[in-house]
Amino acid sequence: MNVINDTIQALAMVVEKLPIGTNLALLQFYWMLVSGELLASRGALFPALQAMGLEEAEVRRSWAAFRYGAWDIEPMLRIWREHIESEGHWQGHQYEGYYAKAVDLTAYWRPTLKGLKTKHYDAQADKALPAVVLGMIGRVGSVGKQRMALLTDLVRSDPNDPSEAALQARLVQRVAEGLAEDEMPIFDAGFKISELQDAGLSRFEVRLPKNFTARRNYLPDYDGSGRPAEYGKRVRPLPRTYRGKVIAATPPDRETTWQVGGFEFRAEFWDDLVLPKLKPESKNQGSLGFSVQTPRYSGASISQLRRNSDNLQRQGKYVETDGQH
Repeated sequence: MNVINDTIQALAMVVEKLPIGTNLALLQFYWMLVSGELLASRGALFPALQAMGLEEAEVRRSWAAFRYGAWDIEPMLRIWREHIESEGHWQGHQYEGYYAKAVDLTAYWRPTLKGLKTKHYDAQADKALPAVVLGMIGRVGSVGKQRMALLTDLVRSDPNDPSEAALQARLVQRVAEGLAEDEMPIFDAGFKISELQDAGLSRFEVRLPKNFTARRNYLPDYDGSGRPAEYGKRVRPLPRTYRGKVIAATPPDRETTWQVGGFEFRAEFWDDLVLPKLKPESKNQGSLGFSVQTPRYSGASISQLRRNSDNLQRQGKYVETDGQH
């Protein structure tokens, strides 16, 4: 009973400052969500609310509060976050002065929902399927030995432009606007370095495709023949095959190894990189590319961390994103 009472008290704290009537109706709605009643009703709201023992009028008020009520998710998330942090059980993961902040898109598949304009790519179907897509931002931490992200932001699609590209751009902008000095945002595959830079992010980590290439942020030495180069030499962190021929990877500038949970990880670093279409500029200093070899997955993962970094920092960030690879 203590777990149930603690959960109800936490939910009541989240809705406490909402208008009278809306707060009680939303409390009932949230309790329906966490109680698991939606599983039995296969997502149908009215049967799930009725299964809690609510009267018909209470069911309608609860649904109406959720659909039309005067509430905003942002202050409710802030109250929830402050409550969790005040209890002291959840501890954020910090490395070299930075807290890891995960950023990604998640989809709730609704293939038969009429009028739905948003889609999300499904790897199993190998195509985009109808879904309600949300952008999520959360600080990575743990309760005891259980890793758990503490949600800080939810970003919905714009009704005037429901495309996933527009939602992703809004999500990145939200990260840039709310990033604290002691936070490092971590983006999974699908986010482009150019859009992160355009949003004004001065530091980030993003997982990249295995065929990613970059260029040095300085010109090669002029050999005295032909036109002087305008771009830095191309850097290829991982080898690839093209028309039956293997294109070798660029040797790393440095590498390091470390142990986590009995496994050995190896990271290879290429310093001072820019995107392939950019010419060398002093303002680009501090970019860093790397590839991580791990025995838990075949092949390697390649990412970029935009910041002058040491090995310890890189190790911690990889542990945080390891479960996504």
